[in-house]
Amino acid sequence: MRIKKLTIFIAVIGVFISSMIHAQVSISSKVIGTSGGNSLGSDLQVSWTLGETFTTELTGVNLALTQGFQQSICTIKISTHPQNSSICQGNNTSFTVTANETGASYQWEVNSGSGFVSVVGGSVYSGQNTATLSLAFPPAAYNGYQYRCVVRNNGCSATSNTANLSLSGSAEALNIVNINPISGLYSQTAVAYTIAINKLEPNANVIFKSGNAIELLPGFETRSGVVFSAKIEGLCGFSVSNVPNFDNLPKELRK
Repeated sequence: MRIKKLTIFIAVIGVFISSMIHAQVSISSKVIGTSGGNSLGSDLQVSWTLGETFTTELTGVNLALTQGFQQSICTIKISTHPQNSSICQGNNTSFTVTANETGASYQWEVNSGSGFVSVVGGSVYSGQNTATLSLAFPPAAYNGYQYRCVVRNNGCSATSNTANLSLSGSAEALNIVNINPISGLYSQTAVAYTIAINKLEPNANVIFKSGNAIELLPGFETRSGVVFSAKIEGLCGFSVSNVPNFDNLPKELRK
């Protein structure tokens, strides 16, 4: 009986040793799926394969490599945002953005009430792909429009704050000729000249404003109780002689 027990013990030990030997066998690493790349910065070039392990973070201009994955470092900072602009119709205006990026691209966007879309150059807009968007004589319909700029560089982007455009003091025409009777409360503004050959009905309250002159020609009459005033003043405070043109206004309006 003792001999049988010893045989069994030796057999068990043999199985245990065999197991330990097999457990110590090393298995070579094998990449079963790869996706790599190469990135070149001004002071660092890195090539990598998905599955590689890095013990430190490698950084360069606009790139970082950590644990085998490239991560974009977006550092665009807008230091000056566009400001609100309030102008009188017939004036020019502009919006400017400043970013800390060399070689950045710019795209101005406008919201006319249906969401932001890219600004397209034309008779009113210019510089839509620069740091300054210029507006030449925006019409009264542009009142309340919103503007912002998207700055892009090296796959990164930043969007500026929104700026509002306010237009006021809209003139009706360069010159206004009044030929029909006027009653009630009434006010009109001409950029250059106003001519009146009409009648003001009883108790009318009328104000004529013009930048250069108001002429009351034969045929102009006032009735009992009329309050009438004529004011020579530049539209929104500017001198008519300093305004190049008013292409968005009719040259003459007969009323």
